[in-house]
Amino acid sequence: MTETELKLRFASAQESSLLAHPRLASATDCGSEHLVATYFDTPDLRLRGAGVALRVRREDGKWVQTVKTEGAVANGIHSRQEIDEPILGPGVDLTKLPVEGPIGQVFAPEQVRNRLHPVVETDVHRHRFTLETLNGARIDAAVDIGVVRAGGGASPISELELELLDGDPGVLLSIAVELSDAAVLEIEQRNKAEQGYELLYPSRPKPVFADLPVLTREMSAEDALQAILGCCVNHLNGNLAAVLDGQAEGVHQMRVGLRRFRSCLNVYKRLVPADVTATVRAEARWLGEALGPVRDWDVFSDNLSTVRQQFPERRSLRTLLKRCAAVRAARNADLTDRLGSPRYHILILTLAEWIHNRGWSREMDAESRDRLRRPVVDYAGKVLRRLHRRLMEDGENFSQLSPAAKHALRIQVKRLRYGLQFFSSLYGGKSTKRMLRALGDLQDDLGVLHDVHVAHALLNEINLKSSNPARALLDGWFGARADYQDRHAWVAWRQYVDAPIPWR
Repeated sequence: MTETELKLRFASAQESSLLAHPRLASATDCGSEHLVATYFDTPDLRLRGAGVALRVRREDGKWVQTVKTEGAVANGIHSRQEIDEPILGPGVDLTKLPVEGPIGQVFAPEQVRNRLHPVVETDVHRHRFTLETLNGARIDAAVDIGVVRAGGGASPISELELELLDGDPGVLLSIAVELSDAAVLEIEQRNKAEQGYELLYPSRPKPVFADLPVLTREMSAEDALQAILGCCVNHLNGNLAAVLDGQAEGVHQMRVGLRRFRSCLNVYKRLVPADVTATVRAEARWLGEALGPVRDWDVFSDNLSTVRQQFPERRSLRTLLKRCAAVRAARNADLTDRLGSPRYHILILTLAEWIHNRGWSREMDAESRDRLRRPVVDYAGKVLRRLHRRLMEDGENFSQLSPAAKHALRIQVKRLRYGLQFFSSLYGGKSTKRMLRALGDLQDDLGVLHDVHVAHALLNEINLKSSNPARALLDGWFGARADYQDRHAWVAWRQYVDAPIPWR
């Protein structure tokens, strides 16, 4: 069968307030149970590599063997295949493993079947409820408190699982937003087995890069909007762990995800009015206020380190590096506070619900909703033509543009580049790749010029006087870099002007 569920993490200290929420307190209480489960895999983790989990658990006095697939995730909601089989004891029953289809192929090799052994154990106390909504949806809610063990290590579990029994999957997110009044609920992308594997092989979280939505010409503009926004939020929130780990690339990618989200809203502003998106835009600005300064100091610190390598004898540069590290740490503390706050996690949940349930349509009239149902390919062409025309107008006489004008041009470049990325699967071909490459090079070159401007602003922020030896050296270095990058940007501009137009 297909299992559709939403997993949410919360602090164990908030269990009582969560259970006291009216939504759970008034639900059908299905009681509590103690669940001990064992997950099996081969020594070389063949099942994990195939995206399959094999679990044996005692339920209601009986042993149940379960095989789960990795499945698909959309806005935090997991849809995956689950196969349950009753067995006689706590070990794996090889006769009950799937034999057909892709899952059967995973278990078919003898080196898999003969080498299965326990790798992860979970021990949880579960409190279950059945929730019903006015629109007829039914949800199995489970509050799990316990521990996962693997390789001699242990990690606590405090989770809320919402499994859809009947109805539209979007109701899971609506319930989660409602319950967030009682506890800080964070979307949990990992299943319990994966949490155990992380104990076996601990590693630093990796930055997550943007995925491009797969659109078809048969899609409506609204279908495409939902797909694009979903990719943007996945990109943004997927970097949470890397940011909290202090990784500069995680900060960069989260900021890019946020900018892509805001860019998508701009691309669709003629179909979804600004007043409809005002709330989500305001929350995006709140997050961007903390991400921007950290990213600016990361870029500046990298440039400063490069200069320091060229002039290792300059003690003034070493002193400046320490001052910058202190400022960056303060800005990062503000970002960390925001990312750990209820406001951030409510934001992510609210965005997921808004996207999955197409919340913008709740505030639009029938005529506006009808425009959103028209083919995306028609709207994409209009948007890209308008952005391209605006960019060509703003970039006229490129070599004579002032720094401020080039900064404004960079924003236009970014809008067209993101817009073409969003709709790229509608066009494909070499012309799309060539245009994206030209826009990427131009954005990078103009971005370096912007970094030079930001560097001067940051030096002023820490009150580094022009008489300071480090300031004089950096002013000269950044000035030379700006001259070089300016010439390079002109070449990139010509490549963009000469690039074929994919949407014609």
